[in-house]
Amino acid sequence: VWTWLKKRRFGMAMNFLSSLVGRATSTVPYAIDANQRADWGGWTMADAQPRDGSEPATAFRKRGNAEDIRAAKNGAKRLRTVRHPNVLRLIDSYDLENGDDGQGPVVYVVTERVKTLREVLRSMKDFTAKQRNEYLAWGLKQITAAVSFLNNDCNLVHGNVCMDAVVVTEKLEWKLHGFDLLSDAKGSNLPEWPLQDFAWMVQKQYKPAEFAKGDWDTIHSSPPWAIDAWGLGCLIQEVFAQSQLNRTEELRRTQHIPQALLPDYQRLLASTPSKRMNPSRLTNSPFFNNSLVDIMVFLENFALRDDFEKDTFFKKLPGQVESIPPPVLKNTLLPLVINALEYNNAPASALNLLLKLGQDVDEQTYAAKISPCIVKLSGSPERSIRITILLHMDKIAPHMDAKVVDGELYPKISTGFLDQSGYIRELTLKSIAFLAPKMKEKTLTGSLLKHLAKLQVDAEPSIRANTTILLSNIAQYLGKSTCERVLLNAFCRALKDNFPPSRSAGLLSMGSTAKYYTADEIAQRALPAVSPMMVDKVQEVRKEAFKVTKVFFGILQENAKKLDEADAASSMEKKTSESSSFISNGEGQGSASTLLGWAVSSFSNLKTSKANDVSSLEKISTVKLQDPAPTEPKEAPRPDSTASAPLTLHPSTSTAPAGPPASLMDEDIGMDHGGDDAGWDDMDIPILEPPPSRPIKPIAPPPGPARKAQSNAGSTAKVGTARNPSGGMKSEEDQLWDQLGMSAPTPSINRGGTAGAQGMRRSARPGSMGAMKKAEPQKKLGATRKTSSDVPIDRDGEGGR
Repeated sequence: VWTWLKKRRFGMAMNFLSSLVGRATSTVPYAIDANQRADWGGWTMADAQPRDGSEPATAFRKRGNAEDIRAAKNGAKRLRTVRHPNVLRLIDSYDLENGDDGQGPVVYVVTERVKTLREVLRSMKDFTAKQRNEYLAWGLKQITAAVSFLNNDCNLVHGNVCMDAVVVTEKLEWKLHGFDLLSDAKGSNLPEWPLQDFAWMVQKQYKPAEFAKGDWDTIHSSPPWAIDAWGLGCLIQEVFAQSQLNRTEELRRTQHIPQALLPDYQRLLASTPSKRMNPSRLTNSPFFNNSLVDIMVFLENFALRDDFEKDTFFKKLPGQVESIPPPVLKNTLLPLVINALEYNNAPASALNLLLKLGQDVDEQTYAAKISPCIVKLSGSPERSIRITILLHMDKIAPHMDAKVVDGELYPKISTGFLDQSGYIRELTLKSIAFLAPKMKEKTLTGSLLKHLAKLQVDAEPSIRANTTILLSNIAQYLGKSTCERVLLNAFCRALKDNFPPSRSAGLLSMGSTAKYYTADEIAQRALPAVSPMMVDKVQEVRKEAFKVTKVFFGILQENAKKLDEADAASSMEKKTSESSSFISNGEGQGSASTLLGWAVSSFSNLKTSKANDVSSLEKISTVKLQDPAPTEPKEAPRPDSTASAPLTLHPSTSTAPAGPPASLMDEDIGMDHGGDDAGWDDMDIPILEPPPSRPIKPIAPPPGPARKAQSNAGSTAKVGTARNPSGGMKSEEDQLWDQLGMSAPTPSINRGGTAGAQGMRRSARPGSMGAMKKAEPQKKLGATRKTSSDVPIDRDGEGGR
């Protein structure tokens, strides 16, 4: 057991040491770009992508002799142990004994994605002079803070501070790296002192006099920052000259150094090591007092600020962002604001700044950085944050992905429908107008419509009106069946609201969604609901009612035209079919049989020359029956006598239609044409079906005149005709049916006298039509003289005229 414990402790110790130096492996789990860029001290750098799909990185690679590998391992170890916001962040390091190609040992150092400072300075051509100086001041302040941390807090010496030792992250933050020479300030008595062992790696122009001479005693007795202060001076020269330092004498060029920084620059380059400026004092230089540096420093220490300072800062910041370079806004300020909102309880004014910055970024950046933040904040318990998001939804929604809106944003936004604050409910309602185009139909019909149905009866009148307007705006995103089922019901409900703008909204919505209604719905449901609004007490409501009525009438007129065209096409098709039948069958009674099919067969039995030809029936459009004037009862004359009432036929001015129109049947048989107002008073009274007629048995001819009269009287009673007490001639209708060889149809009997004439007229009109169709043909009685007991049919229930 003791042996196992010793081995276990030994293994843990070796793992710890290997973690400091690097992993001994044969491969690197990164896809490294083939484009290798040279870096300081024999290192090369290239973009790297992890195979597990995590954050992108940069891989630094070094190959060389044993001394080079030893220096590289020292740099990897120091980079792993030193942690500072302005020091390059190490992800992992790898020590390949035979390299990735089997040609010798190789050291890999994988860090966050960076690029060289020289590349960034070249890309600053579009910056103004003020923007350039402010950005350089912020970058130098970061490197100065990192050097001060090493010298004063860690008592370490970097040994090679220059432009090549600085890299820039994707957020445009400057980071210090190149730790191959990093050593203890007082480590000259140690077995290994990288500053002395690897001094040959530092180029001569970057070495102060004592370092170039190798005066280690002077270095050992000098302040820890003496060498690195000189290096900061070299970095300032290179940054503002935009070129690499080639000789030590070039440090005397000061024409491009800002005047606010010049005194401190000269103190950094003092010839005496003890008189060189401490980097911690350089951070207090007036050169670093500008708006960009102030903004970045405040955001970096945001968690330490109180609520009043935070709110004041973000209220002033929108007016200062105009002077910040766009790359800095996008890559530096935007991530800092997002971090403050997500983790440091930033006020709602910070969200206004975030949305302002989001207007100038590309869609990829918006989706990667801003959208997740907005989705997270939309569920915040802080009402001011949620209200700000709802107020700016018109700027947010166009940049949001449809899947994010439907699956993540809407479920959090919809909680506002149930909020106790009417203001939040109304803002939530208005925001849906911008989100609906990116929402699925299933979400709209399954979730949103349920909330809208409740909001249409909300206690707040403005919410009810806006709900109706929103429903009309999103109708185009609903399915056809949903529109037919929901829209008209919702808008008709709005017309009953006692809030005038709600009624106006209902009318406006009806007009804007008229294309979703059928002609039947408009005629039977929409117009009856709109018509009361024409007499509304509010003028605006009346105006909208007349407007939407015009829209509906236009739709109905268009529908009527289509129906007329369809009827004309159907009639033409029917005529063509009948004409073909007429030609094939050789019959001339086609049109006549269509008009009066039940009577055509009897026309062949006409025996008098006064009967009209069957073909003339094709031109009949109106048959007016004239009632004879009442006369004293006497023996009826023969049908061919001049005393009989004439039969008047009114030929049509045009060819009769193929089928019997309703007007012809109604007017010719049993209709009253006594005046202009006939029939308008009974439009609302239901039409009663006539009672079924009983079959009539034929009556044998009597042997004598008296028997004949009695027989005729009985026959008249059987068919249901009323006898005129004063007697009289047969009516024209009786004479017509005698000529046709058939008995007249049985009209309804007026048993109420003249007092019920009007009621008789209402029930007899449709009844005479039905009785006419159901009457059975009678046997022909022959051309015999009628007795005085025969009484004409009383059609109007008034005993004749």
